[in-house]
Amino acid sequence: MSAPELRPAALAVAPALSAILAVVAGVMLLASGATPSEPTRFALLLAFAPDLLIEISHFASSILGLVLLLLAFGLCFQLPVVVSLLGLAGIISSKLLREGRRYAIVGVFIAAAILTPPDPISQLTLALPMCLLYEIGIWCVWLIERSKAKAEEKSNAVVPV
Repeated sequence: MSAPELRPAALAVAPALSAILAVVAGVMLLASGATPSEPTRFALLLAFAPDLLIEISHFASSILGLVLLLLAFGLCFQLPVVVSLLGLAGIISSKLLREGRRYAIVGVFIAAAILTPPDPISQLTLALPMCLLYEIGIWCVWLIERSKAKAEEKSNAVVPV
């Protein structure tokens, strides 16, 4: 299939995919404890709950934070794959990616600040590889565009009879 044939399919899937990603992001934020709560509720829990329950709660919270961090890193390393697929479908181009590089870097650092613990080392540990992966994605899309151009040039070449 060529890129013009894939474009309607990609545009049809985009709203559903963005909705699913929004739901997953909301669940991750809710599960990580990013909800407003009153300190009095926690004090009440400490007063009536046995120590074992509080230790289990801290352990579960630590494991959940670790799983969310691993999920964030795992999803971020899919960036070149997603960018390459979008380039293959003709939705984005390497020129568009290069022009949007500054905005992408700002977005990467905002995403890293949201997805990681509040220390700068964790944020940089996620943001710097994401910036590198963005550049790899630009390179992959450029290679795809170049191979498409060569194939088109070859198919348009007049063959003498």
